[in-house]
Amino acid sequence: MAENDGLTVQNRYDFAYAKGFRIGYIESARESAIMLIKEFGKPGKRLVHKINREVDTRVLRRIIPLLVKESVTVETLEEIYDDLTPYKDEVR
Repeated sequence: MAENDGLTVQNRYDFAYAKGFRIGYIESARESAIMLIKEFGKPGKRLVHKINREVDTRVLRRIIPLLVKESVTVETLEEIYDDLTPYKDEVR
């Protein structure tokens, strides 16, 4: 941010903190999704790469019920993963 952006030091700190929190939250969701999937089988590299690129809590909330409640196999999850990710118009 530029020095003359009109924000106080506290505002800049708050924005930086929120950004760091959001990044950490997403990273945690990615790691959780991968660990959970590994509990149910061995995911392929392609699925792990997709998760590392794009997963957030919306996808994690879709993955957990599939694996736990509906007993979807990891192989099936690899096939349907693209359908679980939100479309661009769903993302705020």
